[in-house]
Amino acid sequence: MAEFGDRLKKAREQTGWNQEQLAQSMGLTQASISQFEKGQRLPTPNNIDKFAEVLSVTRELLAGDNEGDFETQMLMRNIKNLSQEDLRKVNEWVEILKKSLKK
Repeated sequence: MAEFGDRLKKAREQTGWNQEQLAQSMGLTQASISQFEKGQRLPTPNNIDKFAEVLSVTRELLAGDNEGDFETQMLMRNIKNLSQEDLRKVNEWVEILKKSLKK
């Protein structure tokens, strides 16, 4: 399965843009675009929507067919630097959410 960065680069190249042109359209730096394409950074859901709009592609094309995989990557990025106590709290919230969804 292609990663977000690969899909972003392909969509950018299909528009005929370089990284600098995409960065200007997004209000980002060329370095940020490079990091996204190399998989060093993951975009926020809002950035995915903006990339899709700017590049005239669908959100699904960028996020992938299985958006759950992308959401998992986002979750892992967001919890990366949390303390053990914070991770415990996140797990408690996940358990509460899972229980509420079963009802």
